[in-house]
Amino acid sequence: MNEERWKQILGLISSRFQMMEQTKELGTAGSGEEKEIVVFEGHPLGKLGLEFVKKPKVLEKRYHSHRRKSDTEVEYVLSPDKYSYRLAVFRWHPEEMAWTELQAEELSL
Repeated sequence: MNEERWKQILGLISSRFQMMEQTKELGTAGSGEEKEIVVFEGHPLGKLGLEFVKKPKVLEKRYHSHRRKSDTEVEYVLSPDKYSYRLAVFRWHPEEMAWTELQAEELSL
């Protein structure tokens, strides 16, 4: 999955289904995470949501510990130009009033 493929998926969804909601969210300061959420009415499965997450790749994980203190700090060195992507599909269950994540084998119709 990459950003180009995500845009293709959005185009397919908007041409075939009724879009209900589309939002973009930024992660915590300094994390570089971006999340895009799309909710649409997918005819046979009902209301569906897609979550596309883009995060900078972790290049290095540094541990800083203090002799007198028992806590350890973790510092992440993030790539400025390389990213990891994740696509998750959710289904709305109106009787439970909750979203559940669908697995790949549940998506084949």
